[in-house]
Amino acid sequence: MKYIFALKLLLLMNFTLMGQSLFIDSLFSNNGFEIVSFDNQLSNIELFKSNQGDYRIVGLDLLEFGPPFIHIEDYFILGFDNCGKIDSNYATNGRFSLKDYLLIDYFSESPCFSNYLHIETYGSSSDGHILFSGTLPVEYPTNSLCLFSPLIAKVQPNGELDTNFIYQDISLFFDSLNISCKASYNYAELLNNEGLLCIGQFSDENEEGILIVKHQPNGNLDSTYNNVGFKKINIANLRFAELDIIKSSDDNYIIATTDFNYTYPIFIKIDAGGELVESFGINGVFTDTSTIVYGNSNRFIKIQGEKIIFVHGYSIDIDGYKTISLVRYNNNGTSDSTFGSNGKANVQVVQSSTAGKVIGIDILNSNKILLGYHQYWNGSYSSTLVLNENGLIDTTFATSGRLIHEVGDLSTAYGSAHEIIDGRLVLAGITNNSNVILSRFTEGNTIPNITIDGNILSSGITSNSIEIQWYINGELIESSNDNNIEITIPGEYVVVANDLIDCGSKSDTLNINTVNNSPKYLDDLTISPNPSNSDLYINSLKVSTDFIIYNLLGKIVKSGVVSSENNRINISCLANGIYLLRFDWAPARMIIKN
Repeated sequence: MKYIFALKLLLLMNFTLMGQSLFIDSLFSNNGFEIVSFDNQLSNIELFKSNQGDYRIVGLDLLEFGPPFIHIEDYFILGFDNCGKIDSNYATNGRFSLKDYLLIDYFSESPCFSNYLHIETYGSSSDGHILFSGTLPVEYPTNSLCLFSPLIAKVQPNGELDTNFIYQDISLFFDSLNISCKASYNYAELLNNEGLLCIGQFSDENEEGILIVKHQPNGNLDSTYNNVGFKKINIANLRFAELDIIKSSDDNYIIATTDFNYTYPIFIKIDAGGELVESFGINGVFTDTSTIVYGNSNRFIKIQGEKIIFVHGYSIDIDGYKTISLVRYNNNGTSDSTFGSNGKANVQVVQSSTAGKVIGIDILNSNKILLGYHQYWNGSYSSTLVLNENGLIDTTFATSGRLIHEVGDLSTAYGSAHEIIDGRLVLAGITNNSNVILSRFTEGNTIPNITIDGNILSSGITSNSIEIQWYINGELIESSNDNNIEITIPGEYVVVANDLIDCGSKSDTLNINTVNNSPKYLDDLTISPNPSNSDLYINSLKVSTDFIIYNLLGKIVKSGVVSSENNRINISCLANGIYLLRFDWAPARMIIKN
């Protein structure tokens, strides 16, 4: 696994969040974010956080092997610590790969050759376990038929597969197994110490429908559930290859699918006992023939308070632009006319001639909707939207509702979120070149930058997630945790910004040589030319002062003294790029060598 650590001038990376400033949080990971690179196509990213504070990103890496060329779905978990750094003690160097634990011959010539592992959903428990639920091809030994068996894999908090978890092949319990059988899990939930509840689908020669299975904590079937451990609800003529399942606010389960031709959505509501909830739609089933689903991809379902949010593909609006389509339903299976326009919200994103992909959707604590997407037009481009609870774009978020986060040549779409109690936002997403990114944003600046106004120093910190401490000549100033402090004596003033959840600190220093209303800091200093390929001239300099030039990794690349008589700094020996020029009594200035 490869890692990319990219650094950008942090003062340039601020946006607007809910009407306030949104800053990349420099105390998180490596200057606010961590990127893990992949060589293949990524999708289905989801962020989890355990009670221990660790972050886990689960997703799909589509691998290509050959010749002969085949595509293999590799489901992974990336382990991060509470501060966003990759946890090398998790699994193997921070990464768990499900395919490494499954004995599948992907190049076999059996009937199962093209029918490989497919995971439908991920789940997480508060103690850090991750569940994969899906389907796995199994060759039936007596007649070499390729059967489709449901699969559960349980990964422990340390990133190792739980070998004590025994999984039984549910297809062995079907009467018509010797003819043809398909079963899969599309949803799995850990029920504390009571085992697991799994919901999926089944089909054989005579019937098809929804499958509900109860497992004991060790994975064995729980025979106390419906006397056999599972229950089948017969429902025909549905597109069961594409089920999306989520737990509703009333502790029932919503199943989203489509008709057989991928034309319109169908929703089914069942309780934990496997019974249809008759108050939902018509006898537990609601068919929305007024909504066109536009194919079998880019579908998501989320619970928004008492409501159901359904995102489906792209449509074309009257202006010829592609739009992401969202529909909201009430808990009883009726359309919610208060959402968007008559229950539907269409978000314009790209021109109709371009390709696009929704990479994820999440519901924030405020019931606002986070939506990340990629578009491919004049190159690849990524963006993140926030919609208000009513489905309209939240124009107070970022730039007119869109967050553009660029790291070098990479742009990012975020589709999964975790909100910290102090107001910071941790986002997981995918870059436009299929790397995983984990970032933390804050509603204020976390980087100290001392400024002076008369005899008052200000730290420059505006974030509430930072603890401030001031020092004078190396000694802590008691009760100095305010943003501002009065200059009482000459000397070296240092402000330290400490992260409230122990993710590090940053500091800034200012030397005060006089205590009056006109310190040297206020000299009208300018630097020219900037950019430059040879000499920089420090204009309006009235006194001699030391200078240091740093690269963006914090390494000193040049130092010296300038004065009003000798105000030239030669930078011809430096490599082209961005640097920080610092004097011993003033904040750093950005310079560019070209």
